[in-house]
Amino acid sequence: MAKPTKDNRKSVVDFGVGWVVIIYCLLMFFLYVGMCNDGANITAPNVAYRLGLEQGDIMNMNSLAGLVGVVFFIIAGQVNRKIGARMTSGICCIISGIAYILACNAPSIVIYTVCMCFVYGGIMSAGYVAGGTLVASWFPKKKGVVMGYTTMGHNFASAFYVQLVAILIAPTVAGTTNIGENFSTGIVPIGIAAIVLGILGMIFIRNEPWERGINPDNVSDEIYQKEGRRVDHRQTAGHQGALAGGHYHRLFPDLLCGRHEPVGYPQHSARLLSAGRYERHDHSGPGRRGWLLAGWRH
Repeated sequence: MAKPTKDNRKSVVDFGVGWVVIIYCLLMFFLYVGMCNDGANITAPNVAYRLGLEQGDIMNMNSLAGLVGVVFFIIAGQVNRKIGARMTSGICCIISGIAYILACNAPSIVIYTVCMCFVYGGIMSAGYVAGGTLVASWFPKKKGVVMGYTTMGHNFASAFYVQLVAILIAPTVAGTTNIGENFSTGIVPIGIAAIVLGILGMIFIRNEPWERGINPDNVSDEIYQKEGRRVDHRQTAGHQGALAGGHYHRLFPDLLCGRHEPVGYPQHSARLLSAGRYERHDHSGPGRRGWLLAGWRH
């Protein structure tokens, strides 16, 4: 891979092959918000219908799964240290994809809850723990800009995920039907997408930019040697762990669909209200506790 020869230190787009890492992390965040948060506005009522339960019961189990996902964070952080972010992210994506298919086809609420624990823990660990480490390694001095790109996956999921799933489970009456008749099979492509993303990540993603023949931030050799760009990744990885803490509110999906329907909103209107809601992303500064989530020790 050819390295740049001009001064691109101020560029916010000249990342070369690093864009592969950026898009990879963006897609992981897209799946995280879709599978664990906004997407629950359409999966929860369908699962509740299949199991003969109230939608609130499914919502409560999703919140429980979010709590258990914190434990996965800690475990994934230590695994991340041992095998690297590339393998960790791939394995976590595959686990979450399989678990998502099983959860949406679960015969009981117990199995549903167990599977959703793996969904939450897997896809969150892939995006925040492993993905954060990749960003810290590839873009040590531009990680703020890059995280702005990768976290666009959150917003894309909020805007499009519910509509995508509605089309998959009820293609002829998307957004107007109460229960998608082919929900169990219609949700499978989402799980398969997570599995495929994990496999592609393990094949094409690399832990360090040098493995692809470029310097961190895609700067030239001259600038890299001049500035001494090698940084302490314990701090940058800790920043990403703290960023995960900034999104902790997403562990508990505010299923507005379930909140609006009981007061008279039809389901398609509730979905639109949910998809269009404003969410504040607290990208606060690095915290010292972030090292544990990211798998680094001071």
